Amino acid sequence: MSGHITENREYITKIVESQMEQAFADGEFKVYLQPKVNMVTDKLAGAEALSRWVRPGEGVRMPDMYIPVMENNGYISKLDLYMFEETCKAKASFVGRPCEHVVVSVNMSRIHLYNEDFPETLASIADKYGVPHSELEIEVTESAYFDDAKEMIQRIEDIQNKGFPVSIDDFGSGYSALNMLKDMTVDAVKLDLVFLKDSYDSKKGKTVLRSVISMCRDLKMEVICEGVEKKEQVDLLVKCGCQIAQGFYYSKAVPIEDFVSFADEHMTNVHNSCTFHFDGNLDSDVEGISAGFVREGKTYSTAEKALGSAKRSKDAEYVDGIFEGKKALYLPGGRQESNVAEINPDVISNDSYTVAFWLKTERNIPWSSVIYIKFETGFASFNPAAWEGHSSYRIRDSREVNGWYDTSTFQLEEGVWWHVVLSYNAQKDQAMLFINGDVASVSEDVRTNRYVKRVVIGGDVFQPSYNGAVCELIFYNEAVDYDFVSKLFESYISREDFAGEPLKRLV
Repeated sequence: MSGHITENREYITKIVESQMEQAFADGEFKVYLQPKVNMVTDKLAGAEALSRWVRPGEGVRMPDMYIPVMENNGYISKLDLYMFEETCKAKASFVGRPCEHVVVSVNMSRIHLYNEDFPETLASIADKYGVPHSELEIEVTESAYFDDAKEMIQRIEDIQNKGFPVSIDDFGSGYSALNMLKDMTVDAVKLDLVFLKDSYDSKKGKTVLRSVISMCRDLKMEVICEGVEKKEQVDLLVKCGCQIAQGFYYSKAVPIEDFVSFADEHMTNVHNSCTFHFDGNLDSDVEGISAGFVREGKTYSTAEKALGSAKRSKDAEYVDGIFEGKKALYLPGGRQESNVAEINPDVISNDSYTVAFWLKTERNIPWSSVIYIKFETGFASFNPAAWEGHSSYRIRDSREVNGWYDTSTFQLEEGVWWHVVLSYNAQKDQAMLFINGDVASVSEDVRTNRYVKRVVIGGDVFQPSYNGAVCELIFYNEAVDYDFVSKLFESYISREDFAGEPLKRLV
């Protein structure tokens, strides 16, 4: 049997070697793109460029037929750069489409990591087609680490200095994984399918998977799991903290025109934000995300919270909001967790997030929370009256005894509309508090909390509930900067129907 296999391989090698030079000249090697999808939002999160040899009169040859041959005869470096240029051409053709700025990863053989000119070569090709370097990710395999770790680390740094993100492919397939995490600064890791094998049936497997994902994310590396084929795998990965998947469950690698169609579907009508106007109801602008009002001594079922029923909406109270003819949700205060609105926790699906809202406090209650976000590992809240003379965007990391982080500013005056924005950047471990369009306070080295369990408007489990009004509540699954917040604030106060008091910027 082994003799037949050897003979077959030799036959395939002869065919490939006799045809590949002309195949390059005739453009028979094509870029196919396999989508990477956010498993929480179903939004397109990127793509991987994969080669396919489209032979006239024969059809598509898969990589396992010709890649091993090219790795042996040295043509793999030519194929890599050919594919990189074809990917740049494809990216240039996306201008004006929803997928224009999608990040595409391209595999590169370890042989390039010994070439000092390689980063400059990549930059030159990308610049030729006007493709931003940040939208082209360079993938190298974990096995490259075995050859010369020091040179590999230096070359990866050189590539990143040119603006290209770098990812490690097939992570976990070897035994160098922990050393790699310790020694290298890469932007993303792609988990090998071996991590998924039988994991959803094994408690130990789930623990290992979740720990690896958590460790990578703590090191600020994006985690992508490839080879995802089943709904059970999707559910397991999301519970373990991985959001990005690649595999047949979502799509196989497809020709560029088919990828564009896939992108049009998965980048249109996908929410990057979720808004609650609270204009007489508790509905949001995103289907399936709603709020449920909880009166003192009365709560609603999970099903009712998810539905956003009219009956429940009538239980809430509304007062005049920041726009003429528009309402705001009034919260009368009370004991802990009463007279509050509870929101579907799916509203926050990312480590980085931003929450923006208008509030008018009727009566300041020390440490009463306008918003309370319960994570598996702690909480975040905003208290317009914290300790004397201060308001605070507080983050608690329950994994640390002294894990209390207060991003604080002046106490917010009663009876006045204030625009408040809380933003957390998981990549920078940074919390920012904005008041009326300006930066009020910044905290650094704030450890990331994960896995949102509850989102409550108007109270928490610690203090009496908030007494005041809230409207124009927006959740973003990303951190935002000063320019974004400034423009958002101006978009409110510049409206002709703005009914708030004359507002001043802080600076």
